[in-house]
Amino acid sequence: MMGKPYSTLLRLSAPIHWCYGCNVPVLSKRCSLCGRDTMRIRLTPPGDAYPVLYDAQKRALREALRGYFGDEREADTFLPRGKLVLLNEIPHVDAAAEVIVDGQIVGHLIFDPLAKRWRFKPVLHGVSRILDLRVGYYAVVKLPRIARRFEVHRSHIAEGELPQRKGEFVALGTANGKFQGVGELVRSGRIRVLKAWRSKKYVELGARASFEDVVRANAGRLEWLEGEAIEFLRELRAKCSERPAFVSFSGGKDSLVTLKLALEALGDVPMLFNDTGLELPGTREYVERVAEELGVELIVAEAGDAFFEAYEVFGPPARDYRWCCKVVKLAPISRVVRRLFPRGALSIVGVRRYESGARARSPRVWVNRWLPGLISASPIISWTALDVWTYASLRGLRLNPAYSAGFARLGCWLCPACDIADFVRVEREFPEMWRKWRAMLSRWYSLKGLSGAYGRMELWRWRRLPGNISRFLEKAGVRLELRGLYRAVGVGVRVFSVRQAGGEAVMRGSLTHREAVVPLLRTLGEVEARGGGVVVKGEGITLTVDADGRFSLSADDAKRGLKLLAGVWLRATRCVKCGLCEQLCPTSSVRVTRGGVTVSGGCVHCGACNELCPLVEYAASDYAEAVLSQLSEGGLADGALSS
Repeated sequence: MMGKPYSTLLRLSAPIHWCYGCNVPVLSKRCSLCGRDTMRIRLTPPGDAYPVLYDAQKRALREALRGYFGDEREADTFLPRGKLVLLNEIPHVDAAAEVIVDGQIVGHLIFDPLAKRWRFKPVLHGVSRILDLRVGYYAVVKLPRIARRFEVHRSHIAEGELPQRKGEFVALGTANGKFQGVGELVRSGRIRVLKAWRSKKYVELGARASFEDVVRANAGRLEWLEGEAIEFLRELRAKCSERPAFVSFSGGKDSLVTLKLALEALGDVPMLFNDTGLELPGTREYVERVAEELGVELIVAEAGDAFFEAYEVFGPPARDYRWCCKVVKLAPISRVVRRLFPRGALSIVGVRRYESGARARSPRVWVNRWLPGLISASPIISWTALDVWTYASLRGLRLNPAYSAGFARLGCWLCPACDIADFVRVEREFPEMWRKWRAMLSRWYSLKGLSGAYGRMELWRWRRLPGNISRFLEKAGVRLELRGLYRAVGVGVRVFSVRQAGGEAVMRGSLTHREAVVPLLRTLGEVEARGGGVVVKGEGITLTVDADGRFSLSADDAKRGLKLLAGVWLRATRCVKCGLCEQLCPTSSVRVTRGGVTVSGGCVHCGACNELCPLVEYAASDYAEAVLSQLSEGGLADGALSS
C-alpha cells in the first residue's frame, strides 16, 4: 500500500515546459533564449527530469533501443543521434524512466532485474512514431478500439512486425487511427494490451539543441533562483547570528550547488563531509579537491569500518531496517558537531523536495530530531534536478567524476535504497569491492537458509517485500516466504509463554548473560533488589529477573516490552560502539568503552539511550516481532531465534 510520503511525492509536479521553437526544456513560461512562450509538458509526478549528458547514460539508452529494434539503423531512425534527451524516473520494480525527446514522451527505459539488462518500452508519442515509420515491433489491428488487458489474436492483425520472444513489447494502433497502445507478446502469438489511449501524433522538431542551449534558455530563472537562495541564506544567518554555520557536503551535485550559494551569500563558511566508509572510490579525493580549489575549510566526520563491524551483529540493512544510517551517518556527524559546535550550529544542506517522499514533506528550515542544537536549512528545497544541472553548468562547477561513469546518485554504494541497476554499475566499475560484499551476503544467505533467488534479486533490501516486487516474482515463477525472518545475531532472551491478563501481556522466559544485563535495566525504570533477583518498574512494563536468569515481563504492549528487554540484552552483550547513547544522554550517565556500555547512578530512566540505540530500534524490534509471530503460530518450540 502506498504510504503518505510517497503519496505526497506523487502530488508534486515539477514545472517543466518546452520551447518548441528552440526545442529545449524550460522551467518557466518564457524561454530566455528566444523570448517566446513555452508549453507545459505532462510527466509522471514528481516530474524531476534530468538531461542525458554522459556517454555511460547514452550507452544504456542505445543498448535498450538496439535490443528493442534489433537493428542499429532502425534505432537511429526512431531516435536520431545528437537529439537532446531527458529522463524522468518513474515507479517500477527496478530503475525506470520516461524518455522525453522533442518535448514528447516516446518510451520507458526500464531495467530488467532478472535479465540484468536495459529494455525499451514504447509509449504515447513513441508508439505513434513507430507506427508512422513502420520500424520496430508493431501491429495495426482490425478493431474499432483496444483496451487494457484485451488479448489481440493474430486474426485481428491487419499489418505488423511481431517479435519471436515472449514478453517483448509491441506498439499497437487501430486501423481506423483512433486508438493506440502498447502490449506484450504472450502465448501463441497473441498480444496482451498493457495500456491504451486515444491516438497521439508525434511531431518531430527540426531544431537540434545542445545542453548549452538549455542553460541559456533557463538563464532568467537560474538568475532568479540564485538571488532568492542567497537572500534566504543571508536572512536566515541574520536570525541565527549566534550560531556558526557550515555546509553539509556529500560530494553530489545538490550539495555542490548549495556550497556555491552559501559561499556567495555568507562568504567564508566551512564544509562538513561525512565519510561513511561506503563512499564510491574517488569521492573523498573529489571532496578534498573541491575544498582546496575553493579555499574552503574541510571538516571530516569518519565512520571508518563501523558498517562492516556492525554488519556482523545486524545482518544486511534494508529499506525498512536502516540501522546503517545511525551507525555510519548520525553517530560520526553527532561526534563532530558536538565537539566543534557545542552550543549549536546552522547546517546548510542540499535537500530537494522532488527527491523522495520524505523530503517532499520537508520544510525549508527544521530542527534536527537527534541533534536539537542543530538548525538545518535547504536553500534549494524547491529546485528541480534540471535547475541543479543547468545552474552547475552556468557557474562552471566541477562535478563528481562518478556522474560521468553513469551513477545517477552518489552516497553509500551498497545502500538498500539502490536499484539492481545501480549494483550492476558498481560491479562493473569496482568488481573487487562488489565481490567482497557479495561474499558477505552469501554467508548470510547460507546462515539464514535463503534460496538463490533471494540473492539474484537482491532481496536483502527489504524485510517485507513490497507488493509490486512480490507480483513481479510471482509472474517470473519465483515464490518466497519472508515472514518471520530475523536478520541479526541470536538473542539470549527466550520466551516460554505469552498470555493476556488484565489488559497486559505477560511473558515468561529466561535470559543469558544476566550479570551483564542487570546493570543496564535501570534504563527501563526503577530497579529494586528482591530475593536475589531484581524488579524493574518502568513506563508500560514491569519486569522481574530471578537470580538464575528466569524472568516475568508484564507489558501494556507485548512487542514493545519484548523489544526493550531484548534491546537491553543486545546493548549489554553486542554493543557496536557507535556511541550515540553516550553522546545524547541528557544526564551524561552513559559511557561507551571498549568493554561495552555502562550506566551510572545518575540515570533518570528517560529511555533516550534505548530510543536512540540502533540495536533496540532495529535488531531488538525485529527479534520481538519474529518471536511473537512464531509463538502465536505455535511454530517456535523454545521461544528463541538462532542467529
